[in-house]
Amino acid sequence: MKLQVNFKNLFLALVMGSLIGFSAVSFFKSLFWIQNFQRTHSYYIFLLPVVWLVLKFIKRTTLYFPVTVSEAYNTTPATFRHWNKLSFLFNFVGSVLSHFSGASIGREGVVIALSASLAQVFNLDWNYWRVIVISAGFGVAMANPFVGVVFLYEVFTSKMNQKLLTFLMAWIGCLIAQSFQIPVLIEPFFVLGVNSFSEKLFFVLIAGGLIGLASRIYKASFFKLKNHFDKSPIWLTAIILLFVSIILYQTQFKDLHSLSLGAFKLLSSGQITAEFIFYKFLITLFFVSVGFWGGEFVPSLLIGSGLGIVLAKYFLIDPTFGLMLGSFAFFCGLTNLKWTALILTGLLVGFHQLLWVYLFLTVCRWFAGRASVYTTEPSADNIFWSKF
Repeated sequence: MKLQVNFKNLFLALVMGSLIGFSAVSFFKSLFWIQNFQRTHSYYIFLLPVVWLVLKFIKRTTLYFPVTVSEAYNTTPATFRHWNKLSFLFNFVGSVLSHFSGASIGREGVVIALSASLAQVFNLDWNYWRVIVISAGFGVAMANPFVGVVFLYEVFTSKMNQKLLTFLMAWIGCLIAQSFQIPVLIEPFFVLGVNSFSEKLFFVLIAGGLIGLASRIYKASFFKLKNHFDKSPIWLTAIILLFVSIILYQTQFKDLHSLSLGAFKLLSSGQITAEFIFYKFLITLFFVSVGFWGGEFVPSLLIGSGLGIVLAKYFLIDPTFGLMLGSFAFFCGLTNLKWTALILTGLLVGFHQLLWVYLFLTVCRWFAGRASVYTTEPSADNIFWSKF
């Protein structure tokens, strides 16, 4: 079949990719500044209720616009036309404030929301460009255009020209991000082959099931808590956030704030603890459910990697093998994106270990269930007890 080239769409893809790249760089640079600021200060954590009230005020006094991946995914052309014209600015400022206040949230959801807002600024056809800008935004957030195409394949039904435009848009955005030397969260590492086949197989089946169940619990709790906080009185949620601020102000909880970028250094050395992973799981679930603006990718990467290491130590498995398997497993369980997680793991450790990773992610996704924090409506019920 002959592929028709639309030069207008190619030009739009180049422009959009450039803008997404610069937007991602600006946002990521802001996060690194926040991280450096938070190392020497702690009082910012008391801004949690104030920032949440600001975000609530923005959403209530403006026309609808998405601040999460699921909201962008579920937006129809009718609602897209009525987004607030300042949605890009609101998303950027609101997300930076969310991280500055110490809320434990991710960053990929912000890049996707910013990408969708740029499509509204250019008044693009949402029916056609929706799949492209969301997938390209994800690819830029992951620093690899191929990942954006794989994401497109798993999440959407698309035509060949949409796939090509997604790759082009993500490629331009990634080139811009790379030129500013945005550091990766986990450096590539080598996996030692010190365990036998039977030991590895046993670990894959058991640990894959446990991480899958953990992500299933997270999703079920998220949907219920989000519905609860959406209906809860504002004053009550603000009081709860003030109480949480007092708890997180304690020195022992400092590493749990925001992205917890400092904790990623503990992964390579295997020093991450089960206690830290448990607390990170709880506060991420809380902050995402209560309505701070951001995604789940960075916390899920930390939680999955940490669980892989902790479980590997318990079952006397090489920690690097557990780190490899767990790195994107919790993310896979939350989003139901097995192939995306597989490619991300391959880019991290090489593709010679992917048979083990594929089996691990298959087990994990089966136990995690079919719901996805990226595509499932938050009003969904009975997520935990739904079919495997």
